[in-house]
Parts: sequence; C-alpha cells; structure tokens
Amino acid sequence: MKANDYIVSDLIASTLDIMLFFTNFGNYIYLPIFEIKETKTKELGTHISNIVELKEGEKIVANILVDNFEANKEVVIVTKNSVIKKTPLLEFKVQRYSKAMTCINLKDNDELLDAIITKNKYLIATNQ
Repeated sequence: MKANDYIVSDLIASTLDIMLFFTNFGNYIYLPIFEIKETKTKELGTHISNIVELKEGEKIVANILVDNFEANKEVVIVTKNSVIKKTPLLEFKVQRYSKAMTCINLKDNDELLDAIITKNKYLIATNQ
C-alpha cells in the first residue's frame, strides 16, 4: 500500500460476485470481481480510478459485496446531513459499468457517509 491508501474492507468473494463501491459524492461503482486484476502480495494492485474515473475529491466511503441481486434485500444510504434513502438492491444492477452511477442526489454541503445492505431489518441512530 502507498502512503495515502487505506483498506475499505476485508472480504472473501467469488469471481461471480459483484462489488458495489459507494463514494462521498453520492455515486456508486459496479465492479464484477472477475474484473479485478490478481496480484502477488508485494505487488501494487490497480487503483479504482484506473477502472472508473473519479472526480477530484471523490473517495470510496463504503462497499457492498453482492452475490445475488434478485434477493429480497435493500441498500440503506446515509448522508452527513441525516438524509436516509432505502433502495431495493435490484436497482443497483447495471449492464454497463464503465462509469460511476448516481445513487443519491446530494444537496450543497452534504456527502454520502455510509451504505449498508439489509433485509428489511435495520436500526439507525444519530447523535443529533
């Protein structure tokens, strides 16, 4: 890892799975696992910006590993200004994934903080 790199999560995935990366700008990146280049332990991997173009200041804040978009699950998105959006997982399935897709339209001074997958059971608490 380079000095400014950070680990988002540590998961075990199948080459048939899909990774959804969520950015602070309210976008998501749909990336099939088989598209990720395999590297050795000491080698540098491919940066996400080499796969999908990110805007200046845009960074990955959450990710979800999906093995079945048809499952009865939902994605819950939370923003800095306490906006909460619940979307069926199936709506995140795309055919073309060469660019980031919008998952939530953000107002000024707001940013996406987290995205989680749920099966209709969740609790969200804030300190405000």
